[in-house]
Amino acid sequence: MIDTLVGRGLPATKIASRGGFLRRGSVTILSGVEDDNVDIVLELTRRECRARKELVPTQGLPIFGEVSIGAPPIEVQVGGATVFVMDVARYEHF
Repeated sequence: MIDTLVGRGLPATKIASRGGFLRRGSVTILSGVEDDNVDIVLELTRRECRARKELVPTQGLPIFGEVSIGAPPIEVQVGGATVFVMDVARYEHF
């Protein structure tokens, strides 16, 4: 996603994080663009950040209760994107 945005001349800042249900790495991307570029960023995000399903071993998952040894993996949705579009009252770059 970063390469796609930057390749189009759009700003992008990546912030890495870790956590959530699967305790995996995650990324937050900030891209401050003019109003006429918002739809472009949204379309690129739809194309690049598709959700998918993955089988995850139950051992080591933060599931309440006991998980028997040899329990089958569970199917979870991973990937995708959550997008917030906000007006910025003021912007300064030094």
